[in-house]
Amino acid sequence: MAVALTAAAKTYSEKDFRKILSRCDVADTVMHAPSAGAFWSLLQRTNSRYLDAYKSLSGDGDRDLKRDLEALLQQCGAYFRNVPTRLDLEPMADEVVQFSGLRAVNPVAILSVTREPDVAFFGYSNGYIFMTEGLYDLVNGNPIDIQSLFACEAAHSALQHVYAHARWEKKRRNRARFWSILSTAAITTAAAIALDDCPDCSLDMMWLGAMIITEIVNGTEQPRYLMQYTPEQIFEADIVAYRFMEWAGYGDAYIRALQRAGYAMDAENPLGDEAPEVSTRIALLRYMVTHPELRRKVKANKLAARLPAA
Repeated sequence: MAVALTAAAKTYSEKDFRKILSRCDVADTVMHAPSAGAFWSLLQRTNSRYLDAYKSLSGDGDRDLKRDLEALLQQCGAYFRNVPTRLDLEPMADEVVQFSGLRAVNPVAILSVTREPDVAFFGYSNGYIFMTEGLYDLVNGNPIDIQSLFACEAAHSALQHVYAHARWEKKRRNRARFWSILSTAAITTAAAIALDDCPDCSLDMMWLGAMIITEIVNGTEQPRYLMQYTPEQIFEADIVAYRFMEWAGYGDAYIRALQRAGYAMDAENPLGDEAPEVSTRIALLRYMVTHPELRRKVKANKLAARLPAA
């Protein structure tokens, strides 16, 4: 039976869904994680696209992208300092981060609820993740919905999607387009991979991590921006978030969170002209759930030799 679903600029077929799942479903590795922290470590160490991004970040190449990202951070630092937040919700937010296990791969990961009326959940690759008061009110503070949506942003951060996207656009000889699609809605930007999880990090990688923290404190005042992800990165983050909530024992909680908040988030903070619609994203996840046989075809263990020793 064909599955024809329309995104902004693309119609997705059953064949497309199978291809996406063959590349992005991580169930065969992360579902065996003994802890939440191990979930993210396994995700990183078995994801070839992340490993390519990490190699670039920790090496001498792509210095132009690193300079561009540094300049962007300089423009965005004021948001961290000046955005008003719900201090009364800090304990709840910290519980979400602790439960996620994200600090095992990024010790500085945080979640803040901002006093902003729009409906948005957005994050930075250094683990600084934000949820607006508008979204908190929309889901009535439901902790499972918040945990689910946080897992999606954690996936973008852990897999260095912004930096990987920049490298992809550069390869397309279209880097100018990548920077032109910033808009005044929300911001995600590349930063250092947690040094504690990367014992072989080079000095350049350590410098980049220090640069990120410095710019958070000293950046110049600018609005917050929306960084675009590739369609596959959006699907990948959805899949990882679904698998995390499934691993945690909450079944299809991520689908329910998308149904409750995804349409409003997309309407108020669109992900870009090429981004799949929320209905398509939900349909892909449902297709994954109803076709468990596809898990046996996912060759997620190809990088098993690169996993840390037990």
